[in-house]
Order: sequence, then structure tokens, then C-alpha cells
Amino acid sequence: MRGNKELLAALAALLLLAGECLALVEPCSGYRRISGRFMEPRAGHYHKGLDYSLPVGSAVHAADSGIVVWSGPQGAYGILVKVRHSSGFVTYYGHLKRTMCSVGDFVLPNEVIGLSGNSGRSTGPHLHFEVRDASGPVDPTRFLAGGLSPTAPAAEERTLPARGVVSLAAAVGSVFARLDGKFGEELPAGVQRFFDAMDFDAVAGGVAEALGVLVPFFAVAFALALALFAAWRALSLPMRFLKWIFGPAGP
Repeated sequence: MRGNKELLAALAALLLLAGECLALVEPCSGYRRISGRFMEPRAGHYHKGLDYSLPVGSAVHAADSGIVVWSGPQGAYGILVKVRHSSGFVTYYGHLKRTMCSVGDFVLPNEVIGLSGNSGRSTGPHLHFEVRDASGPVDPTRFLAGGLSPTAPAAEERTLPARGVVSLAAAVGSVFARLDGKFGEELPAGVQRFFDAMDFDAVAGGVAEALGVLVPFFAVAFALALALFAAWRALSLPMRFLKWIFGPAGP
């Protein structure tokens, strides 16, 4: 009996050692900041992975070699890719704009498997990266070979008007990110560039970045309003002329 217990303990130690030997590369580069940490308290739950704040359309890479076991929409994750690795771990890449792999594909570390987005239950453009073993989600920072970049500086102190500007830019950016995620590939290149310019992260971005979103947005909105008004006036003049000719005579 004691021999069996010692054997089981040795097997458990080997399994733990194998798990700790998993080495992952970061699933993206050029991110603004880590906007969500493992087991961070959220509304009604704890966060299960890492959130990388990224512009929509950024390349997402496989963190290690493995087999793609899911590629497509999945509930709150939005468009999701899952990769199963030989160590038994599975990595999740959520809130994508689109995937660039299919179920059954064998992928290598740093191979592009999708583009970041804002799909699913998301408050802004980012990549949700998650690592799971048989017990459930585990802390990805245990396995990231390169380590994480230092967190961004503390957010600037904002007055009430500044907070309003940032909040308004976040709302505008979120709408454009969702439109880009849904229709981006069908839009002309010029429109796609404008949508990219509307990208804004309320956590990492400041007042200057917010104004960089709001000023062109309202400029384009004003130009469209003028164009619609001009079109309405152009159509109304012939109608008034026809009414003057064919309409009933006035008193």
C-alpha cells in the first residue's frame, strides 16, 4: 500500500514538472498595456486570463506549437481560437476580429492565427489570452518565457470635463470597433483607415488621444450633415417648382 502511494506521489511530481516546463511566447506584440490580470475581480466573477490592449486588426500569434481545436464564435469570448498543446495545456485567444486558422491545423509558435478585435462581451478592443489545464484556468504568467512588459504608467488625473471627453471617445471607439469587426473586410480602404483612426482605449488613452478620436469624428459627422442638407435642398427646389406650376392657384 505504501509503495503504491509513493508511486502515485512520484507520478504526480512528474506531471507537475512537465506542466512547469511549458514555455509560451507572448501571443501578440506592440500592445499598449496589460488591461486585465489573472484572477482580477470582475462583476460577479474573477478574470480567467490576461487582457492585452490592442488596436483592432493586430496580429495574434500562437503561444506554442499545437493543434487548433476550436476556431469561430463562442459566447462571451466572441470569435475564439483554442490550441491544444502536447503538454496537455490549451490556450485561448478571444475577442478576435477574425481567425486565420481552421480546426485540425497544426500551428507553430509565433504563427499568426487571427486578428485582434472587439467581438463577444468586451468593453474595448483587446485580446483575451487564457491558459487551461485539466483543472481549469491557470495563471499564464507562470509560462510566458519572455515575461510581461511593465504595466503602463498610472492614469492621468482627470477633471470632470476631461473624464467626459474620455468617456465619449470610448463610446465612439467601441461603436466603430464593433462595426469594423462586423463589416471591416467589406469596406473600402479609405473607410477602413477612418475606422482604425477611431480606435480608442479608455483605460490607456488620455485626453489628447480622446480628442484625436472626437475631432475627426465630429468633423466627418458635420460634413455628412452638410452633404445631406445640400442634397435635400437640391431635391426640394425642383419639387417646389413643379408644385408652383401644377399646384392650385393661391388666393
